[in-house]
Amino acid sequence: MPVLILAPDRAVDENVVPFQTANGKRYIADEKIIRRYLSQQYGLPEAG
Repeated sequence: MPVLILAPDRAVDENVVPFQTANGKRYIADEKIIRRYLSQQYGLPEAG
């Protein structure tokens, strides 16, 4: 299962890219949402 841990200073629009929090760390554990987040951050089309 892929997991992407977000840097503390990284701004994320939770309405577009929902994330989870555990032990004070924000992370994304859904492959589709990880792809959406990376596409949004780098201005690329979202992979299907």
